[in-house]
Amino acid sequence: SGKIARGQIRRFHLDVGLNMRVWDVVFQQPVMLHKEGVPVSMNNNALNAIYILTPENITLKSVGHQQQFSRAWSRDVLLVSDDVHMELLVQPNRPVQIIDFNITTYWFENQMKHSDTAKKTVQPLEALNFPLIRIEPCSSRDSLVTNKLFHIAMHEKNDSPPLHALSSCMLTDLLLNVLQSDARKAHMYKDVFYEKIMQVEAILQEHLQKNLPPLAAIAQQVSLSESTLKRYFKIFFGTSVYDYYLQKKMHLAKGMLLEKMM
Repeated sequence: SGKIARGQIRRFHLDVGLNMRVWDVVFQQPVMLHKEGVPVSMNNNALNAIYILTPENITLKSVGHQQQFSRAWSRDVLLVSDDVHMELLVQPNRPVQIIDFNITTYWFENQMKHSDTAKKTVQPLEALNFPLIRIEPCSSRDSLVTNKLFHIAMHEKNDSPPLHALSSCMLTDLLLNVLQSDARKAHMYKDVFYEKIMQVEAILQEHLQKNLPPLAAIAQQVSLSESTLKRYFKIFFGTSVYDYYLQKKMHLAKGMLLEKMM
């Protein structure tokens, strides 16, 4: 009706065990999108890969048990298992463009059957530690592919062959990169450092309009060494603490200039 939003959300069944939705919507008011966590016994370790093409208009409010976690200035892929709850807050009167995939173990294993190299070097998806939360930076190639996927999905027929081909290549590369990384380290990041680095991100958010404490003081506040804080912050966010902080300040300043008489 256009009372809540205008635009379209298109659904595609690309293959057995692989589904995609493409969003191109403008909401009339702030709206929270919820992805509910499905109990492990029901989901067969399915994964969701979420590409946000308009990151400046969408805030990641929660992922798992972490609240107020914003990635509103960069394009990344959020890779979460079906048993992880997530909330996205979308801004009103701004374009919201998202491509999200649901990927089953069955689909990925079928892809790997055609790759001799993968058979020798890659663990099965079950080797990952579930619930899974990964934030991977999009390469320039991924950005080109997602832009192409978006254009095709919105302007061509549902059975367009490039949709399946492009999606399969991009998602297979993503999962191979995740699986080829050290699974033990991934488990350690999630269990030991995840919440501490999210505390650091919250401190940065709190100081966007005032002086930021020295990095050593922030590290002490979250019970990490300064070097450990720097290393794991870059693992999770793909950039340094100060570059992330600067980007956030610039984003805030842009919003203030656009929305207030200053």
